[in-house]
Parts: sequence; C-alpha cells; structure tokens
Amino acid sequence: MAEYRTANKIPAFSKTQYDARGLINLSTAVSILEISPNSVLQLIKGGLIKAEQVIKHAPWKIPRDELDKPAVRRAVTALKAGKQIPFHENQHH
Repeated sequence: MAEYRTANKIPAFSKTQYDARGLINLSTAVSILEISPNSVLQLIKGGLIKAEQVIKHAPWKIPRDELDKPAVRRAVTALKAGKQIPFHENQHH
C-alpha cells in the first residue's frame, strides 16, 4: 500500500495532522460509534456523515463533530436496533 500511496502522491494517515484539524479516520469513527466499518460507510454515502476521501483507497477525513449530529445519532441507534437508517431526515429538497 505504501508504494501505491507514493506513486499516487497520497499522504499516509497522520493522527497528529488529523487531531490538529479536528478530523478522524474511519477506524476511529467505528470505535466511537460502535458500529461496523460498512455501517459508517453507509452513513457517509447516505449523506448523514459529511466526509471526504482524496481518492479511492485514501484515508477518510471525517470531521469529529459530524458524529455528534442528532441525525447521525438516530441512525446509529436505528442500526444497532436492526432497523432502517432514517436517511430521509437529512435530505432537504
């Protein structure tokens, strides 16, 4: 993976840099929310958690405060209860 990062100019994950910018990565979000990596990715792809990835396979950059949003907390509660994620609550048309 290091060769891929170097060849594509993708910086390695730096906890110091993330902490300084109020960011966390996917594994930290998984630990905080206590749900699976796939569930966190589902919340990101559904638009409940705003996050970015420089390119595919790069570390996710997730603002730490995204995890505290009421819609995210409701979704996590629903996931843990085996229910559908309430994505509709986050969509403004």
